[in-house]
Amino acid sequence: MSVGDLLLTLTYLQGVGMVELNPLARAVMAHGSPALLGLWKIGIVSGACLVIFLGRRAPVAEIGAWIACLALTLLTIHWLRYIDSAHLLTPYLDLYPTASQGRWVAMTP
Repeated sequence: MSVGDLLLTLTYLQGVGMVELNPLARAVMAHGSPALLGLWKIGIVSGACLVIFLGRRAPVAEIGAWIACLALTLLTIHWLRYIDSAHLLTPYLDLYPTASQGRWVAMTP
């Protein structure tokens, strides 16, 4: 699910752009490098997996894994809804960069 999130994010970033609510991700995206974004995403996911793996014997690790799975499932549902409604946003795309209060990001290929 994380790979799907990365691919969809890059697709929209290199197209019309998108609003990114995560300030850390937005800071990485501001560099304009798909490779850097990919490395950042791999690092974050690998770090989370390592923490869960190292704590696998503790009950809290299993709870953390389930929470992560739930979060990624909700993110996937969000992407599906976003993709389904993107065509409705097209006439207003010129308004989004200014209306998003600095949260709009785009990467020119």
